[in-house]
Amino acid sequence: MEMTIPVGPDEVWADHQAGGGVPVVLLDSDSSSWESVLPGLTGRRVLRYDVRGCGRSPRPTADFTLLGDLEVVLDQLDLQRVVLVGYSMGGSTALAYALEHPDRVRGIVLLSPTPAEAEQDEDTYLQPDPAAYDRLHELQVPAAVLIGDQLASLREPQLVVDAIVRLAGDYEAG
Repeated sequence: MEMTIPVGPDEVWADHQAGGGVPVVLLDSDSSSWESVLPGLTGRRVLRYDVRGCGRSPRPTADFTLLGDLEVVLDQLDLQRVVLVGYSMGGSTALAYALEHPDRVRGIVLLSPTPAEAEQDEDTYLQPDPAAYDRLHELQVPAAVLIGDQLASLREPQLVVDAIVRLAGDYEAG
């Protein structure tokens, strides 16, 4: 179901699909990047939203943090324990949230994570990023990290779906 969710003085566009199992939260600046993955998650409870000023979310009118907005969105939908799946900038958000709130994260899938504030060109993209990688050992939840060409990361949606399902677990669809 498409909806808008209030975040401070602003709002974000979201798509929240009802389903079974542990909720899966797909993170990227523009949630349309998940279109190829969604069919593989049919029947599961899935949330994706556009960051303020991206995709279908209006431009922000106040300062905000990606981490703060994620927490507000989870609270608004009463999602207590989730699997976070972060692509590119969403990977850094997912990692930071899992480190700060391990009690609310069942697992984390990182797809070519990059720092939210960095714009990287083709030459620097594959360089290790301390913000995204140096703290992986601190995670207290199961994790899958898929690293590769940023543009190709979602071209193999079944690999992404398989990683999500491994961490979210099986459930009885009904």
